[in-house]
Amino acid sequence: MNRPSSLMLSIRTIAFAASILAWVLAAIPGRAENAIARPSARRAAPKRTPYRQKPPRRKKPAEEPSPKRETAEEDTPAPGGSDDTSDLDPSEIPLVPDPDPSPEKPAASPSAASPSAASPAATKAPGPERKELDKHDEAHETSAEEASDDEDAWTTAFGAELGLDSRLVWRGLSETRGAVVRPEANVGFYGVTLSAWGGFLLNTEGEHHALHMAAGDVAVDYPVHLTKQLRFEPAVTLLYSPERFDSGMTAEIAIDLSYRLGDFRLVNGNGIDIKDRPGAYFGTLGAAFAHDTGKRWTVDAFANVGVANATFNDEYIRRNVTAIDVAQAGVSARYHISSLFYFDLHAQISTLVAPSLRENVREPTLLIGGAAFGLDYTAGRRER
Repeated sequence: MNRPSSLMLSIRTIAFAASILAWVLAAIPGRAENAIARPSARRAAPKRTPYRQKPPRRKKPAEEPSPKRETAEEDTPAPGGSDDTSDLDPSEIPLVPDPDPSPEKPAASPSAASPSAASPAATKAPGPERKELDKHDEAHETSAEEASDDEDAWTTAFGAELGLDSRLVWRGLSETRGAVVRPEANVGFYGVTLSAWGGFLLNTEGEHHALHMAAGDVAVDYPVHLTKQLRFEPAVTLLYSPERFDSGMTAEIAIDLSYRLGDFRLVNGNGIDIKDRPGAYFGTLGAAFAHDTGKRWTVDAFANVGVANATFNDEYIRRNVTAIDVAQAGVSARYHISSLFYFDLHAQISTLVAPSLRENVREPTLLIGGAAFGLDYTAGRRER
């Protein structure tokens, strides 16, 4: 069997499995009532990127109180107020007719007395198509504060993604020369998330044939909200790369901190190797942006700089120096096909900063682009 046919068969199998999973989710009773619509638990970019952004979950905004109820309360005179007629002559008190018990007669209100104040919605009821569109828009519209409240507040979550990237890049260092196909999956319970992905070559590179696994990660993380804006996220990650690590695999302990300012986040990431080269440190400092347009689109962007100690640079770049290693930025645009499925386009650029590091690698500046199709689901809500 030739390799292109095998690749097409694998892609068709994954697409068929995703459609079966979507059909099963649609048949679960009460799924729509318990689901929290959200773009994704993770960014579509590979986890080898230095910052793996988690867009906020979304919830339907609370309904505003009825204006008629507020008007009725305002028109009701307070006992003993200026409308008290106890001191008037009985002949001067106007006679008030008894209220009509008929339900067909509407209660008088200032808004009803003025035709110009009547809203279009009161004169013409929206059709079923308009209601469906409004329902979808309401499910995606939220303020920054509501998004912060809903973030990581689910009890159950899972997702899957199939991406195509021009190459794999890890902390400013290229791991492949060509394109890769990237399957990814994650599952979470009460905030604890287990995620895994792998990057498979689309073309032969050196002694490695097509569909060879060039790199991959398995990670467990648990975000903790110290305040409404401040988030602390510890994680343990197993990194696989037969070309980069002596034993083919290493492990890191990561601690990420982020502070929300509206649609922006100040982000600090810290990773320390505990297996292949204990003590090797790499950290990032930067900002991230996430905005829901309310029209099925979510736009994300990030920019940061990465710093590494001498142990890290000696192991992976063969330079025994502590330096500002890399500056990088990226952007992604995600279209929500439904509350479950999405399509994502993303691009990223990175460049090594320190001259001693740039002269020791073949490609100090890298440009990466890709696309992904996936599904994402959350259910339940837990108190924090």
